[in-house]
Amino acid sequence: RGENCPYLDPTHPEVIEYVKTVTKRVVDWGYELIKHDYSSHDISGGFTPLYMTDRYTKDGWHLYDRSKTTAQATVEFYRTVKEAAGEDCVIIGCNTVSHLCAGMYELNRTGDDTSGFDWGRTRRMGVNTLAFRLMQNGIFYMADADCVGITGAISWDLNKMWLDVLAKSGSPLFVSCKPGVLNESELADLKEGWKINSVQENTCRPLDWMENQYPERWLIDGEEVCYNWYTEEGIDSFRPAMIKK
Repeated sequence: RGENCPYLDPTHPEVIEYVKTVTKRVVDWGYELIKHDYSSHDISGGFTPLYMTDRYTKDGWHLYDRSKTTAQATVEFYRTVKEAAGEDCVIIGCNTVSHLCAGMYELNRTGDDTSGFDWGRTRRMGVNTLAFRLMQNGIFYMADADCVGITGAISWDLNKMWLDVLAKSGSPLFVSCKPGVLNESELADLKEGWKINSVQENTCRPLDWMENQYPERWLIDGEEVCYNWYTEEGIDSFRPAMIKK
């Protein structure tokens, strides 16, 4: 989205009808799972860096219907999507406000994107998200910490650990895999991960979350399991948050 791109104001009647029409069309095409993303950008006119300041949006920004609070408008928009999709369609919220979609959407992406090319990003966004949002899984919604990205650019030893803890966490397991990348042994690992996650009988929680931004010690089914999330080179990227004040 560029600075001058139009926004879909969720309090405008024409926008609501448009959202209903598009959602129903996708369901009519046969899709049983729909993920919608970036709606907070439309609602607030900004994105994540702005949320990290003391302002939710820029000065002068307002919705079409000024009688509704931001929370009311957001909930009504989420409900519009869910009702248009129907009971047989699963909704994944992404860039959605956690407590406002809780109990309404079956799944919610709880963190930023992981990567099939940059392991440091998967550690920062995936491992961190899983550890610190796992307590919401199955309570607010099924908490999606994002996928295992398999392209061949990240060693299988690292991705296998990420697959293992995701599979045993009881949270949704999504995999984005480039065809032909995995050998027979690695495919067997992947199948085992899906098998474990499909029944979700494990108990899992991080142990060193008070000391470690990327917890390495996990209690899984009553036993401590240790994961080394770091490469031999250590942290491969350091990117302080760039916040415009």
